[in-house]
Parts: sequence; C-alpha cells; structure tokens
Amino acid sequence: MHSAARWLRVSAGVLILLALCVACGREARPAATPPAGKSGPAQASAVSAAPREPDAVEYAIRFAADFDVDEDAVLTQSKVLEKVAQAALRRQETDRAFGIARKIRGWERGTACADVARAYALAGRSNDAHRALLEAEAWCALIRERTRESSMGWETGRIRQHIVAARGELGETNTLEYVQRPFDNASATAISSLLAGGTNQSSAAFLQQLSAIMTNKDFEVQQGLSLGILQWAGHYSDLSTQAVEEVAAVVKTSLRFQPESMQVIVQQELIRFLAAHGQSAAVEAEIREMEQLARSLPAGHSRGTALADVAATLRLLDPKRAALLLSEAREEIGRAAVSAQAYGYAHVAGRCLMSGETNTASQLFLQALDAATQMQSNTPRLQRLVEVCAMLAESRLPLAPTLRRQLDELVRREEPKPAHVK
Repeated sequence: MHSAARWLRVSAGVLILLALCVACGREARPAATPPAGKSGPAQASAVSAAPREPDAVEYAIRFAADFDVDEDAVLTQSKVLEKVAQAALRRQETDRAFGIARKIRGWERGTACADVARAYALAGRSNDAHRALLEAEAWCALIRERTRESSMGWETGRIRQHIVAARGELGETNTLEYVQRPFDNASATAISSLLAGGTNQSSAAFLQQLSAIMTNKDFEVQQGLSLGILQWAGHYSDLSTQAVEEVAAVVKTSLRFQPESMQVIVQQELIRFLAAHGQSAAVEAEIREMEQLARSLPAGHSRGTALADVAATLRLLDPKRAALLLSEAREEIGRAAVSAQAYGYAHVAGRCLMSGETNTASQLFLQALDAATQMQSNTPRLQRLVEVCAMLAESRLPLAPTLRRQLDELVRREEPKPAHVK
C-alpha cells in the first residue's frame, strides 16, 4: 500500500512534467529565425542545397544517443549530456544548450536548465530565463518525489543551488545571504556562480560577508568560494592594492582546504587576476608554486593535465618554456591508464590550442578519440567519446578533414545495429 501511494505520487509528478514540457515546446522559439524577407521556399531550397556539416556538439549528441537503456547507462548519459550543455553555454549558444538540457533524463536536467536560465538572465533575456527556470523547478519537484524515500535527497539540494544562482542574476534573491547558510553536498560550480553575482557590493562589504562560508571546510565549498571570489573581483578593474591583496589572501587560505588535484584550477584563475592588476612579482611566485604542485602530483593523467595548465599560464610570459611543458604533459598522458588517456589528451589539446598550436591540438584530439575506442564496454566508451567531443566543442577548434573523417567513422561504428533485417 505504501509503495503504491509512492508510485501514484511519482506518476502524478511525471504527468505534470510532461504537460509542462509540451507547453514549453509550444512556446520554444526555433533554433534559428530566418532574416526578414529571406523566408519561404527559396530559402529552404538554398539550405537543402548546402547542408551544414555537423560540429563537435552535434557529434557529442549523436554518441550520447547510442547509450543503452539500462539504468546505469542512463545515469552516465545524463552526466555527459550535462557536460555537452555546459560546452554549448561556454560557446554562448544558450538556446542550443536549453535543447540539450531537455534531453537529459537524470537529475542533471534540473541543474542544466537552471544554468541555462542564468545564462539567459545574464544576456538580458528575462522571459526566456523564467521559462528555463520553470522547467528546472518542475524537474526539482519530480526528483524530490523520486527520492523521498531514498538516500538521494541531495540531488534536490544540488538543483536548488543552481536555481538560486539563476534567480540571483534576475535580482529575485540575495545570493550572498544564501551562501552563508549551511550547505549539504555543495556544488563548486553553483557556489562560484552565487558569489560571482554579488556585483553590487563594495569589496570590503563583500569580503566581510564571506566569514560564515569560510568556516565550511568542505572542499567543494572551498573551491566554489575561491573561483567565485575571483569571478566577482574580475568585474572590477579599479580595485585598490589592498583589495587585491585581500582577495588573494582569501583564495590562498581557501586553497589549503582543497585537494591538490583541484588547486591548479584555482591557481590559474588567481594568476590571471594578479596579472590583470599588475602584480608581476606575485604572478611569478604563483607560477613557480603552481609548477611545483603539478610535479608533485601522481605521474600520468594528474601530472600531465596539471603541467599543461602551467604551460597555458606561461604561454605569454615564456613561450619556449610553455612549449617544453606541453611536450612533457603529452608524454605524461601517454603513461596514464588507458581509461584516463582520452580525457588527458583532450585536455592537453585544449591547452595547445590556447598557445596557437592548431595542428598539434588536432592530432591530440585524434589521439583522445582513439584512446576512447580502446574501452571495450559500451557505456565507458561512449562516455569518453561524448566528453571528448564536449571538450572539442568548448575549444572551438575547427574540425580538420582528418578529425571529421574519424568522427564520422566512429558515429557509423557506434550506431545501434538493427535486431534483424527483413
């Protein structure tokens, strides 16, 4: 009787959500609106005559469609589609990201829709932001029903953090007040977004209000704190020397509570912040510290990706040194476990592209795709293919013919085979 009641609650939530999705679908605008005077059969004929080649985002979606239908595969598919949506957001393709978010079947659909809403808000598209928030809220309610009698209630809290960040950009909530409350299962991404939105605060007031969150030593909270402060400070080009030093001191304190493997990401942003404010001596000291940290990490993937990050930071200050570090990073990835090589090569490829090494970046993405295919099981292989494509999309690297041919071949190879042929 108890399980039947729960089933009814979940079923009702699904029906509500389906109704919402239908309504949103009716309101959704087309991905591309034809310019005035260009619509009609003539335009359709021109488009059909010259079809656009798929980009990295589309390849990622094609691979994602090939996942099995069992529960574990759906969980993985949801995770990687969320990364594809994030890649589209970083490319400032918000409408496209919304479409991808709505393909997600797991709880990540709620966080992705909320992130889309925040992007719409930042672009001044408040109506679209509220439309995406409506979907995020509905999905949050559905997940709450699904997890009411399980240990997975943290999923709802995670979605809620992203929703609050979006509402903060719309001016509908005080994000700084929200981050001072206790966090369970915090999202570093959401916390950094919450803090970055506090641009109406003076530096003194902003830093003072962080005292409560500084006491939470959860590493996700601390990374979100570090990145959020640096994003907030990036809105201001006229910070006093004292304010710059205070921001750097808070970040350095926060780094002590983060795993070493996560610190490199924050150090990169700290170095950019210090360089933007003319702190050359501090920049040199941080780069030396960053390289020492990278070399202390376990050999293989961790050390290779960190050295690539150091190289990306050095590319303008010492291009020759940066090139040597990128070569060393590539060698480290070659020594990594096969399961980590796809991510490693793709990461180094992105850093090579930042240094203008387009051909090397293309070669490394080819290596990343090849490494992904070494995984024998269907779900891990597709997971890596989707995530490599998401990283390729985020890099904005034009698809060279060899890279496109490899992607096309992999798409054909991964397509589900018919159960029988009549």
